[in-house]
Amino acid sequence: MHSLFPLAGFLQHRQTHWWVACWLVLTSWAAHEQVALAQDAGEYVVVVGEGPLKVRDEVVGTLYPGTIHKITQANGKWLALEGQRGWFDKSFVRGIEEAIKLYQEKAIGNPNDLAALSILASLYYHEEEYPASIDAYNQALRLDPKRPQLFNNRGLTLSAQGRFELAEKDFQKAIQLAPKYAQAYANLGWLYFTSDKSTQAIQQYNKAIELESDNPGHYINRAGCFRELGRLDEAMQDFVKAVSLSGNVPDGYVGQSTVLMDKLDFAGAIAAADKALELDKTNVQAMINRGWAKHLQGNAEGALSDLNQAIALEPGSLIAFLNRSAVLLEFKRYNEAEADLKQAQAMDDEHPGVWLNWGELHWQQRQFAPALAAYQKSLELGPELAESQNGLAWFYATCPEDDQRKAEEAIRLALAANKATQNKDWSHVDTLAAAYANAGKYAEAVRTAEVAIRLAPENKKPEVEQRLELYRQNQPYRW
Repeated sequence: MHSLFPLAGFLQHRQTHWWVACWLVLTSWAAHEQVALAQDAGEYVVVVGEGPLKVRDEVVGTLYPGTIHKITQANGKWLALEGQRGWFDKSFVRGIEEAIKLYQEKAIGNPNDLAALSILASLYYHEEEYPASIDAYNQALRLDPKRPQLFNNRGLTLSAQGRFELAEKDFQKAIQLAPKYAQAYANLGWLYFTSDKSTQAIQQYNKAIELESDNPGHYINRAGCFRELGRLDEAMQDFVKAVSLSGNVPDGYVGQSTVLMDKLDFAGAIAAADKALELDKTNVQAMINRGWAKHLQGNAEGALSDLNQAIALEPGSLIAFLNRSAVLLEFKRYNEAEADLKQAQAMDDEHPGVWLNWGELHWQQRQFAPALAAYQKSLELGPELAESQNGLAWFYATCPEDDQRKAEEAIRLALAANKATQNKDWSHVDTLAAAYANAGKYAEAVRTAEVAIRLAPENKKPEVEQRLELYRQNQPYRW
């Protein structure tokens, strides 16, 4: 199996939720009000009353109304919140829906309540109700047109809608009004990153870190930019720094896991994902990373278990469905793999990984015409992706139908895939060996297959060794 898409390698680069928390501290909410209390790990909650963070009896920080946090642990009346040191009294928080109702009532009761409008706008943003969020920010800006935080937060909402030029103007306006506003620089960095401008994004994150060096979110997101540029060591340093600033940041460990996946250190990736899950047992990206690393180690059962859990927690995860389809193909459970691919395709028909795995499904069932069409579609959508290059190279090198093989094209694509992965991915090296053999270059095929055997996991070595014996006898490999 040479063409499945290692989607666990793609970090879910996103703003951490302390970024979009409301900045206004103009209202409070009586902690003793009888409203349903949120208490489950993985749930997002809103602070509705100013309260202390405590480690035993020591106050180590304060949370303010309107801030949004993810629960990582619950213990009686106390909550551990992602990115925060200490424990917080859960009587000061409400679930998202309850908080929206609360601040809607406040805004209706007093249309000039700037704090209620701002908090309500941030809650709408969190729930992806973007038109409502922008409307609330517009109302707040009419009350105070010189408040930089309002421009910053409206910029986030505009960015989420894909209205990047307007979002950029809002972030720049926030910086103009408050030149030392670290979060506006960070959000402008996020905008540049999502616009494939990683170098410009790093410049903005550098400024944010200069102004706010103790915010782990800045390091996590700058690391995403470094990784996008292939600067893996710098990415790892930033992920480690984020964890050192606050041990309760699962995304720091998820990021480390992702970089270790990039470096093909699967044991290290699993260990880092384990640490993330110790902090947050509901962290879907950590489960996906760990599952894919287990798959690449040859532990298909363990991989399937992790991916099943990830999908149960997040049924809309494209990555989880694609990766699970890959594992199901290992078991030759074709009907289930097909069902997963249909789910993934419904989520994103233009994702190269969808078509790559369709190609593998058809290939394994010896349906060569649809397999070729799917591999070609994957490469068309992701021409620089090593996995897409490798999938089509394998087809051109090993297809048993003579008129479907393309010797030189197989070598070209296999060389490109190996260059992208620095000749460290056993399956890409194995494909190159098959491509050389298909072209009659058996000495090169033997040397390359010997490298593939050294790199391959134990459960894959026998099949590569069988191909090597063919090459030594001056015979190509055919599927």
